[in-house]
Amino acid sequence: MERFSFDLPAKDYCPVKIQGYTFEDDQGCFHAHLPGLDLTGYGASRREAKDCLEVVLRAYFKDMLEKGLLEEDLAVRGWTFGDELIWPPLDDNTGLEDMLELIKSGSPVRGFTCTLDMPQPQAYVS
Repeated sequence: MERFSFDLPAKDYCPVKIQGYTFEDDQGCFHAHLPGLDLTGYGASRREAKDCLEVVLRAYFKDMLEKGLLEEDLAVRGWTFGDELIWPPLDDNTGLEDMLELIKSGSPVRGFTCTLDMPQPQAYVS
């Protein structure tokens, strides 16, 4: 999942890079997590977990756009909005303690970066 584009009605999109990580839990299930959105996908492999995360992302954005709550929800999660840019939380520690516990337990944690083509906040769409 290097780039994720939405097939959703939006006038403009703004590309945003966001950090995530994958890990295997003690039950053998893989997780792909985006701390900046607090969204997770699961699967029998890292690839399946990332594929599931794409489904979760699509459902999240579809739901938030339909309800008109995307900006509000992102702001609560620490996102900021500029004239034509959107930034994920810069000081985001969400999930950091959990990730450190996984590392201490010996679970291999792998980071990844993906680009989300975020719907432009409505306040900035002309």
